[in-house]
Amino acid sequence: MHLLERQTQLDELARCFQEARKGCGKLLLISAEAGLGKSSLVERFVSEHRRDARTFWGACDGLSTPRALAPVHEIAAQIAQSGSPLTRDGEFGDHLFRILLEELARPERVSLVVLEDLHWADAATLDFVRFIGRRIQRTSALFIATYREDELSPSHPLRLALGELTGHHVVRLRLVPLSPAAVELLSRDSGRNASLLYRITGGNPFFVREVLASPGELVPQSVRDAVVSRLLRCSPETRELAELVAISPGRTEGWLIESVLGARQPAVDEAGARGLLEVQTDSIGFRHELARRAVLEAIQPERVRALHAQVLPILAQHGTDPARLTHHASLARLGDAVLEYAPLAAKEAARLGAHREAAAHLGRALQYASAVTPQLRADLLERHAVESSLANQTREAIASASAALALRRQAADLEAEARVLSLLSQEYRSIGEKANADECVSGAIRILENLPHGSALAMAYSWRSLLAVNRGWDREALEFGQRALALAREIGDRAAEAHALCNIGGAVLRRARHLLAQRLYPRLLHALRARPGRVGSSGAHGERAAARL
Repeated sequence: MHLLERQTQLDELARCFQEARKGCGKLLLISAEAGLGKSSLVERFVSEHRRDARTFWGACDGLSTPRALAPVHEIAAQIAQSGSPLTRDGEFGDHLFRILLEELARPERVSLVVLEDLHWADAATLDFVRFIGRRIQRTSALFIATYREDELSPSHPLRLALGELTGHHVVRLRLVPLSPAAVELLSRDSGRNASLLYRITGGNPFFVREVLASPGELVPQSVRDAVVSRLLRCSPETRELAELVAISPGRTEGWLIESVLGARQPAVDEAGARGLLEVQTDSIGFRHELARRAVLEAIQPERVRALHAQVLPILAQHGTDPARLTHHASLARLGDAVLEYAPLAAKEAARLGAHREAAAHLGRALQYASAVTPQLRADLLERHAVESSLANQTREAIASASAALALRRQAADLEAEARVLSLLSQEYRSIGEKANADECVSGAIRILENLPHGSALAMAYSWRSLLAVNRGWDREALEFGQRALALAREIGDRAAEAHALCNIGGAVLRRARHLLAQRLYPRLLHALRARPGRVGSSGAHGERAAARL
């Protein structure tokens, strides 16, 4: 299909590319509703400039919980394959980001980087986009990121990230539906009613294409109807192939298809010829996510669960990422498998700084944790509380920590009880529940003082000091700050020592200001009284100063 009414966007892409060639890199954000042609636009542009640039491509997957940094590692792997020396496997976070930035800054040839479907990105990948977006102007790279604006809720993490990306080096493009004239041009040889086609499709290029490819003269009323009508024209073997591919976001590996269905080359050929699936050397996928979802929605739920259960052990044998295994285990409703893979996926996500995703994985495990031992359930709850806290999901953190606390008390695990109380204190403070915060940290201190003294007690003392600083209780702040400092130095805990010193410093500074104010106040009053009748701006300023003191 021809790319209609997108020349303005192609021209802007070309302009940004030329700027990047001059050493002024650009971050170009392309937004649109699903089906308006973001990928088609980018693919056309990349194909026109592939010879002029090093091209790297990454994509976020629509898994139930995204894999942390998956598209970033995908890009890094391509850079390594291009002959550039990257670091050892397993690099992550800021160090990996800086290595990739250095690669993009190489002046000998412009880099063209594409990151698709940011609306599915994990927290760590969004951190990468922020990192690159603030520094791209110092590189010879054009970094293109696409996302669906109709997928973004008001609180979606991508909205927050986009709000932080500003400056002349950040360019935004928004795609709009095709005009009635463009739809008429596309449907000219189909015998379809162009006006009716435009009314039903709203000018969505993907929907227009699916309708024109559907059989008969009637216009399907939805994307699902159009895609399913095409599917029904295929052989049973091809329909089975499409169903298997539909359960996995992104692309499905050829070895997985062969393991489940056996050799299906005729079905693969038919699916490609009918335009239902896009066939590559080692994988198969739908041409658009909307088509995949349409096929998936047409499959009976029992059949969907059976397919997820069928691919799970095969993927596990191939050492597949735990996040992907969790996705299939969850949709197959295999509780034991979720309990096995979700904590592993959470651990990896947390290691990469994707705490929102780590909390989601642990939350999924907790759905099946009613029959596990109290010890394991308490561990999952506590881990979920910690990751929720790091993801700023305070209410969820409090709920899980409270449930974990009850289990720790039942088990008489004093050390764990104190640890959870300290966590609860932090969460209560973050929502302004000062009394609960004080009560929890005091309870933690009472327990820890009767156990061998260590880092947990030092941090509890320091946390009690911080709560006192926040409430203006300087004497208590100094008392517990000094306790924390002494213990931290005794056991060599540098983190607790630094935390305690900050709290002590805050209390000392406020007391110093208070003492200074006490000295200045009488002198200011004396100065004001010595000038009776003095009015105007200077007099008013003096009165305000006295009030502040």
